[in-house]
Amino acid sequence: MYGRTFRERVAIAFLALSLGIGSVLAVLTVRSFTQPQGTLAASSAPGADVSASQAGAAVGTATGAAAATGSAPGGGGGSAASASQAASGVSAGRIVVGGIFDMTGPVDSSVERDTVKSYFQKVNLSGGINGRQLQMVDCDSKYDATAAHQCAIQMTQANVLAIVGWTAPQGENNEVKFLNDNGIPIIGGLGTPDEYAYPLSYPVSTPFTRYGTAIGARAGELHIHHPAVVTLSDVPWIAPVRQKLLDALTAAGAPPTHVEDAHATDGDYTAHVFALMHSSDYSGTSKKCNGIETCPDSIVAALDPFSYTRLFQAMDRANWHPPVIGGGLDKGNVQNAYSDQLNNAHSLVPFISPYDNPGNPTVADYLSTVKHFYPAQYKALDIYTQHSWTSAMVFVEALKRAGKNVTRASLIAALNSIQNFNTGWSRPISYGSGLHDPNHCFTWVDHDHTPAGSGGSWHTVSDWKCFA
Repeated sequence: MYGRTFRERVAIAFLALSLGIGSVLAVLTVRSFTQPQGTLAASSAPGADVSASQAGAAVGTATGAAAATGSAPGGGGGSAASASQAASGVSAGRIVVGGIFDMTGPVDSSVERDTVKSYFQKVNLSGGINGRQLQMVDCDSKYDATAAHQCAIQMTQANVLAIVGWTAPQGENNEVKFLNDNGIPIIGGLGTPDEYAYPLSYPVSTPFTRYGTAIGARAGELHIHHPAVVTLSDVPWIAPVRQKLLDALTAAGAPPTHVEDAHATDGDYTAHVFALMHSSDYSGTSKKCNGIETCPDSIVAALDPFSYTRLFQAMDRANWHPPVIGGGLDKGNVQNAYSDQLNNAHSLVPFISPYDNPGNPTVADYLSTVKHFYPAQYKALDIYTQHSWTSAMVFVEALKRAGKNVTRASLIAALNSIQNFNTGWSRPISYGSGLHDPNHCFTWVDHDHTPAGSGGSWHTVSDWKCFA
């Protein structure tokens, strides 16, 4: 999941103004020094570098009146959205938007951040929204739940209008309730379970739990009988996702031979591969794998793109090349590192694949815009940057509907009014009052038998497949 190959990045500096006793809350500075010059969405001139403190000064520090939005059953309750423009990050010329992204640690979601910023920059160059420029203030969640919570606190202090396109696998699921209860709408996200459990969360994609159901169906179509399964176990929301996957595989007549826990921080996957090849410990397995060449007959994987690299490299060292079924296998800048493990691999995606749909208008706009504003990120695009681009699309659509007097309250009302919004590369998105689960559908994409380094690519092999 989610960004360039991990590497050391320049640290994010947070400059905090003190909270005086009896004074109003000052706006916390949240500034990313990782962005190139001239790409900050809310800059007043090309090349300007505007910090969150400057954005906060423009919108003021008043908290304003609150307008209750209510909450659906199971939605956590207590959420309220400000009807004040100043407390909603809106000034005469600027709209301040928040972003929480892992940018240091084992995964790097800076490409998701820059995808959102690319969309905002395109909008700003066209005049913005009702004469206002969009600015994102972002925070590095560091693949760490504590850091993600600090980022969420900083977003409330910076008076952001909304969170858009966030990508923080350790922190997203935990922070939905906090942001919801502080009246801040969230557009997009990875698809963690709690993003579908609170009324101010507006996912644009299908939840990871539904990925499990779909992968089980795909295994049945491929006549898989004895898969070994590997998933990340160091994200706090994995248990229901993994259980859905195991239940779906068993229902499809493909009970796993073994379920292996892995971490995104694991530097070497050799031991994981040995266990996948030789262990047979999952209840319901009808065939032992030890010493049997044809068992397991495949591997089902639910990892981030960087962990896939380590997995596939360890599989190469073991000279093990079973069919692979997974999600998120399409990250451009690591395809060569996957070597021939992608040969005849199977993946599923909730958006039309850019690999074989370059003429699709949304695909073309997405690719050309990111390449223009962030050329160094272009090869890092993947399914999760499609999440982020779609989040920006939906947010801008809601802003247009909210009108000139946009606040958090009016933005939420506008989001709830969205019905059958055509993204151009997914099934239409609809929201409404209550909880939101707008996308139930995938397409299957298969990699041909040629490795990516020799010109191999992904090809769509199905129409939309939709699941309850």
